[in-house]
Amino acid sequence: LFGDKFMKPDKLKRIKQLKNIVKTYSKEVDTVKIPEYITKTLEWRFIFPEVLNDDGEFEGFDLVIGNPPYVSTKAISEDIKNVLNQKFEFADDLYSHFLFKAIEIAKENAIVSMITSKSFWTTLTKTNLRNEIFRNEVISFFDSANPFPNQFVDTCITTLRKKEPNPDNEIEVLNGRIDFDNPKSYKVKQNVFAGAQSKLLFVPNEYNIAIHQKYYHSIDKLYSEWGEMISTSKRITDNKDILEQHRSELKPGDITLLGCLTEGGQGLATGDNGKYIAVRRNTDYADRIIRTRPEKLFVALNDDDKAKYKINSTADAVEFLSGKSEAEIVELFDEIKEKYGRRVFGKGYLYRIIDDSEIADVSKLSKDEKENGIDKDKAYYVPYDKGDREGNRWYAPTPYAIAWNEENVKILKKDKKARFQGDNFYFRAGFCWSDVHTLYIKSRVKGMTIHDVESMSLFSLTDKVPEYYIICMLNSKFISHYVDSFINNTQTLQINSARMIPIVVPTAEQLAAFKEQYDKAIAIKKGESNESLEKVEKKIDSLVFDLYGISKEERKYLDEYSAQDAADTELDLPDDEDADEEDILDEEEE
Repeated sequence: LFGDKFMKPDKLKRIKQLKNIVKTYSKEVDTVKIPEYITKTLEWRFIFPEVLNDDGEFEGFDLVIGNPPYVSTKAISEDIKNVLNQKFEFADDLYSHFLFKAIEIAKENAIVSMITSKSFWTTLTKTNLRNEIFRNEVISFFDSANPFPNQFVDTCITTLRKKEPNPDNEIEVLNGRIDFDNPKSYKVKQNVFAGAQSKLLFVPNEYNIAIHQKYYHSIDKLYSEWGEMISTSKRITDNKDILEQHRSELKPGDITLLGCLTEGGQGLATGDNGKYIAVRRNTDYADRIIRTRPEKLFVALNDDDKAKYKINSTADAVEFLSGKSEAEIVELFDEIKEKYGRRVFGKGYLYRIIDDSEIADVSKLSKDEKENGIDKDKAYYVPYDKGDREGNRWYAPTPYAIAWNEENVKILKKDKKARFQGDNFYFRAGFCWSDVHTLYIKSRVKGMTIHDVESMSLFSLTDKVPEYYIICMLNSKFISHYVDSFINNTQTLQINSARMIPIVVPTAEQLAAFKEQYDKAIAIKKGESNESLEKVEKKIDSLVFDLYGISKEERKYLDEYSAQDAADTELDLPDDEDADEEDILDEEEE
């Protein structure tokens, strides 16, 4: 009241000491570097004091709603991953953590409703999230497809009540893929989903329920027994002896997982396809490069370089390039990339064109040349399978080649991001498929090529289930729909998901029937037959339906479903010849 006028000396001294201590600590606080993710957080205990009781203890929210960020594991910084691991004991796509946190901060009997990626419905790496959801009373799942512009992901809305579920709790599953404003409604008991070990989610229409009832127990058992062992190429290698024993015991009519029958892993990631990858001259891709190079060059150059090369328009660039050899053009484009950065011509632009005489005969390469590269005095380009944006089925010769000279291979072997596999997976014939698909999977035979991260490639390990048979399976309506409903409902089919496809071991007679139709499809694609490919594919569909015991009534339902869903699943793919490898989700690494 009277200041320090009447204060005792010892008290004044103590106050001075305390002020100095505060001043010292204040300086220390100012020097501490607070992580950005801490400074941007919301301390909701201050903003919403209503969630605390009279003793200041947290009680929770009555309602938690949200639209979490669409950030994958790959895009999360190491600092944030460490925090997530400390808090949740795992680090995953951010939406997964948001759902865990939403349930945590909700009070008992509260409602949680979040719109997120739909990938957790089926992806095995999201089993922990499904377990957390089904610990509560689920109200509904709304398959909302993709209502957001510029998002290459299907979404869903999950709504639940935070309470222990009643065994008879009924979930409403809304399918808004065809008509978002008037979604089709299905009712299903929660234990239909929660009763399975993997707890996969699916739209419970009549067809899916029938398939679930037929294969739920056997496939769930396969997931339990083999899922972890085949989840990555490294684990397949580590468990090769027990997997070989499993394959040796398989009999016609048995069902197993594709990952138990095959091996293979991530393809090569060059980090700079413009530097390594060329296009064969006698292809449409080369024609496109010739058309687009002048404009790419004109746009890339700064004013000084435009003056230097006397290029003031695209027409000038056409004339400028027409007077140069292919080697001179490549050298120029390499110099410009070196000067302005690897994306100066646009994301993933390829500009090298080669003649077939520059491509080596892979069958004549030595083991050392495959592993360490080819002498530059020889033809050193080899066929390269990139992601097939056109989605060719059955057969398609690759228009691409990679410069497999000793210098390049030495660089790629040292680059950890390239994930160099050597002749374990390179220069091996097998089968592959487009990582991005629309309504159906698009699989084809793979030659003795190098394959990249977008060319999903596997190799069969048993004659009981040869590669041509697997290609027929992947290209069938039944397997495509099965994958979409029960394995991976996103618009990309990565290797980890493909390994979980259930494959029936065929009899010799069934193999012969599939081989006959497969050979017809290949002949048609090679232009050696005028037979209808649609007719052949329908025959293959019929063989697959018989193999999996699908009735005529169920086939009819699947045809109707496919017709309805076709328009909804067509994608507007980018025009770039090459998707950026940094943008590809690396499930193998996860």
